[in-house]
Amino acid sequence: MRRQRRPLIADMNLTNLIDVTFALLIIFMITAPLLTQGVKVELPKLTASSIETVNTIAITVMKDRTIYVEQDGKRNKIPLARFEEKFKELYSLAGEKPVVVNADKAVPYGIVMKVIGVLKESGVEKLGFLTDPAESRDAIQSLKL
Repeated sequence: MRRQRRPLIADMNLTNLIDVTFALLIIFMITAPLLTQGVKVELPKLTASSIETVNTIAITVMKDRTIYVEQDGKRNKIPLARFEEKFKELYSLAGEKPVVVNADKAVPYGIVMKVIGVLKESGVEKLGFLTDPAESRDAIQSLKL
């Protein structure tokens, strides 16, 4: 009496392997954001320093839409209508200096954007804005929800 042999099943059951893989994937996806947020870094304290005005061109926009351009201790009053041609002339003579814009908070946004557009057309690459630190801090605090 001979025993009958069954053919061997050579297929591997992958269901368990896939279940474990997905479980590990879900665990890593949940813990990865927590790991990056858990890093504590002590940032250095920032001390405010005054802006070096010797090598900059300062542009002040007043409430009445007059513009003052201060360069090397000289202050020139320029009406808004002639600002583009006058600034291009001054900037070409001054060389590539950084420009600092100081606009009154009552000046309309469009006027400040016109000034920035003229600066961009004139080739200004380094541009900064002056603000009142106390007012800026209060504005940021009021924006926090």
